[in-house]
Amino acid sequence: MVPEFRAGSIMRRTFGSEALNRIGNDPDVRPWLGGDGPLDFSSAVENIDNIALVSDSGGFVGFDQGAGRYEVHSLFSPSRKPRRLAILAMRDALAYMFTSTPCVELVTKVPIDNRAAKGLARIAGFEKRFDGTRNWSGDVEKQIGFYGLNLEAWALKSMDALRLGRWFHATLETLKTATQSLAHPEDVVHDRIVGATIAMLRSGLLWKAVSFYNQWASWAGYEAIDVLSEKPLVVEFDHMRIEIISNRIEVLSCQ
Repeated sequence: MVPEFRAGSIMRRTFGSEALNRIGNDPDVRPWLGGDGPLDFSSAVENIDNIALVSDSGGFVGFDQGAGRYEVHSLFSPSRKPRRLAILAMRDALAYMFTSTPCVELVTKVPIDNRAAKGLARIAGFEKRFDGTRNWSGDVEKQIGFYGLNLEAWALKSMDALRLGRWFHATLETLKTATQSLAHPEDVVHDRIVGATIAMLRSGLLWKAVSFYNQWASWAGYEAIDVLSEKPLVVEFDHMRIEIISNRIEVLSCQ
């Protein structure tokens, strides 16, 4: 079952292609998508392995490439794409892909003359991997930039992850006794990694969350998470056994 978006999100997952087809075939949009003839996203959107997200101003389609990689493309009509709304939609889409799906890496292709798409990719944190030339429409070739963004890079820049990580650490502090001290000094990077991990745990992605955190912790010098129980979710974290239930944390024991 696909987890729901967090409250307040402007994006939603869809298995219907009507809105995306309308945007993709807009005369101001269609030339930027390559190929010839009318576009129909129905087979892509109906494929449970792919992820299509829409808002009132546009959307994204993530095509499953296997092993947690999705090729993502944005679809916004210029007449309905205020820059602020597109950026908010993009940030919500990234949070959903990385914390509510198996996604560990997003990749995209951007024509070098598509300034709007390049700007959105840059703001999202995508980094150029390489350049290439591809057949675009008919016999026309176009210079293309190939960009990528992985889970860790997203977490290290995400304000959503930072806020959630700070909430998590602050909550733990309020649950400790006066004789217990922090297991480590305040660390903004750790806040971001923990926040991304908690978001995945909330979405039911237990082993993705644990694998992500423990790989980073091994590299950064933090102790690994140890899962003691899946239902209810009980983990050992920073010398504490804690139960995580949606928006609530309970400390079961402290060492």
